[in-house]
Amino acid sequence: MKKLSTRVLKEFARKLPIDFALRDILLSEKDELTPEEAVMKGELWIKLLERDIAMMEKGKWVPPLFRLKNR
Repeated sequence: MKKLSTRVLKEFARKLPIDFALRDILLSEKDELTPEEAVMKGELWIKLLERDIAMMEKGKWVPPLFRLKNR
């Protein structure tokens, strides 16, 4: 069975803010997934990204550097 590399996803994850839940999830994934795994997990990844973005837009997400400077 053909496997899909998660290398590009992990490169994308490293560019996300450090507090994004999606970042941690993607970086913890196996290096290869079956197409079925990728489809099932993809739905969750999209929901997590939408959640992280919504939190940031609502002002509930605070960038890590801002928190460090204001301690």
